[in-house]
Amino acid sequence: METDTGNTAAEPVVAASDAPDNENNKNDRRDGLGTLNQFHDGMILHILSMLDAESLCNFALASRACYILHTDMELWRVIAVNRYADNTQFKRDWKQTALLPNDFSQPLPQETLLDTFLDPSSPRHVTGFYATLIHRRYYRSQRNLKGWDLLDKEGVPRVHAAQLSVDEFNKNFEQKHLPVVICGGTKTWAWNNWDFEAFKSQYGDKLFKMSQYHVRTRKRVRMKFSNYMKYMEEQRDHDPLYLFDKGFVKRHPEMRSMYEVPPYFQDDLLNYLDDDIRPVHRWILIGPRRSGSKFHVDPIGSSAWNALVYGKKRWALYPPGVAPLGTKPVWRDEEFESDVESLQWYLEVYPHLKDEDKPLEFIQHPGDIVFVPGGWWHAVLNITDTVSVTQNFISPSLLPAAWGEMVNTAESNLFYRHMMRFLRSQIMTYRPELAAVVAKGADVLGFDLPTPAQAWGGVPTTAPPDHSASSYPTTTTTATYVEGGFLRVVTTTTTSIPLA
Repeated sequence: METDTGNTAAEPVVAASDAPDNENNKNDRRDGLGTLNQFHDGMILHILSMLDAESLCNFALASRACYILHTDMELWRVIAVNRYADNTQFKRDWKQTALLPNDFSQPLPQETLLDTFLDPSSPRHVTGFYATLIHRRYYRSQRNLKGWDLLDKEGVPRVHAAQLSVDEFNKNFEQKHLPVVICGGTKTWAWNNWDFEAFKSQYGDKLFKMSQYHVRTRKRVRMKFSNYMKYMEEQRDHDPLYLFDKGFVKRHPEMRSMYEVPPYFQDDLLNYLDDDIRPVHRWILIGPRRSGSKFHVDPIGSSAWNALVYGKKRWALYPPGVAPLGTKPVWRDEEFESDVESLQWYLEVYPHLKDEDKPLEFIQHPGDIVFVPGGWWHAVLNITDTVSVTQNFISPSLLPAAWGEMVNTAESNLFYRHMMRFLRSQIMTYRPELAAVVAKGADVLGFDLPTPAQAWGGVPTTAPPDHSASSYPTTTTTATYVEGGFLRVVTTTTTSIPLA
């Protein structure tokens, strides 16, 4: 059970006994940190993130100021994930997870040295030390989100799926480039009645990727689902790990039958691409309270739908061209995103916004499907534990805007350049009414060079998607192209590919 906190004074981020009492102990910033005091807290914590467990413990014994800094759980999460990798087993907090072996569930005996760092029974207040960054992290980790699902008004319309036809959706929302919440859209899904224990029994020993990167390897953090469930129940992180897995269908094909692509989003032009050259487009999202997605714009001008089957999410949206205030947009993984986590933005920026500067907001409930048009900034905060499925797509009416973004991306990305050349060939063949749209950007994509059909040794082999069917056939195609500076050979065989 979470407890609320509204304190404005800095709380001691001390989860264990302080360093041994000594009248010579230095406990203020200037004397306690020495030359490190010239750096801001973010830089100090970045330096400390390079230490191993033993070095960080030794650092903590240098002074009370050093001890306080070492209690930042982000540091111990880095150490724990580095030590145990895919077999990380969470134990109440990240310090215990990092210091205790996986076959230990209880703290070490009192007489051991590690008791100094693991015993939470006697925290101490330390005067003369101020660390705004650490306090803010602590405050977020303790924040109770009770009542955050109550809004005075919602800025995005709601329409029940039973009262919204595909044509009405296209006319009133997609063609106007407006977001909408479609209620009751997951009733026929196998995942509509989500059961954590049932999912754990089937996939508990399977690895899933998180949204966060390992600070040292820059690879996604991975955890077994059984370990992740325990983490969800016990965590008090300021930025909780968020299961955000793009390869769940590839590794577990049976999951594809657990949900359905809503009829409003089935005319997806990216379905003309084989999976080998199609950009990443679908994810399963499972997150604890306080986790979420920071403000971002989906890549290559694509739109997205997000269906919630468990829990509650709070959404914030800004229209194209209106960057969220209080953030600094950065370019990462082929999309723009903010440099501020969603909970941090809500606590530190949102209260100071004028009404006219606030985003469009709404609460997503189980069964709700959210449509986010391409180019819209959006952030999501998980108010409770949540489970959802999301996909990116490009429909015919949204192609003009998306194609321009894709051309811009292709200028510096060879993979997208080759992908777009093949997509253009497919659209010219099977959707000639869109030929004028995909003719743009020839100077970037090199349309004066051999077409994909010529360069790849034959005519386009992917048949047009039949949206009345559940799959479409492909025949053997062998292609060679460059991805990230590496030569890659792709071979697809005759098969039946499910529409996604």
